[in-house]
Amino acid sequence: MDACDYVNKITVNKDDNVELLPGVYCGGINVVAGGKVTFATGNFILNGAGLNIAGKSTVTGSGVSFYMTAAAKVADNISIQSGAKVTLSAPTTGAQAGILFHMDKAANSNITHNFSGGATMTLDGILYFPNQGVKFAGGSDAKATSTMIIADTMTVTGQSKFGDLKNSTVGSNQYLTTVSIVE
Repeated sequence: MDACDYVNKITVNKDDNVELLPGVYCGGINVVAGGKVTFATGNFILNGAGLNIAGKSTVTGSGVSFYMTAAAKVADNISIQSGAKVTLSAPTTGAQAGILFHMDKAANSNITHNFSGGATMTLDGILYFPNQGVKFAGGSDAKATSTMIIADTMTVTGQSKFGDLKNSTVGSNQYLTTVSIVE
């Protein structure tokens, strides 16, 4: 794994409006209620770190991919909460084409990624959590035509909504759209 570009946790406070650059984040990223973040195009590596987006935050990014390393601990998850507005799309070219969130399959299996609390999300790409759980709760809305979820377990409660993959960046990676049966 590359050395850390950002050692300490990056915190975006209320009323901050910042652009975060691709790189290796070892302290995690925390967007406080009311903060605004634009992720610049590229790969974001969360090395033993998580991404927390609190309520009433606004987060955007086009052509972005988040990779979470095997060093992740139980608290190192993706958490999008209570009224956050999140619009993220995966790259359409390169090795990460179509992949928005990718967790190393060797990471702790007790991690649960939470998309909850009435968040409005356009997550255009694959959420790949092969040995971890995913929870959509409290009326979360993953916009139609944008999200594919691969996870060990998935819990959906509270009128969460999903759509299909028509016109999604997921289709830009031929290896991720091949039909196969997994036992």
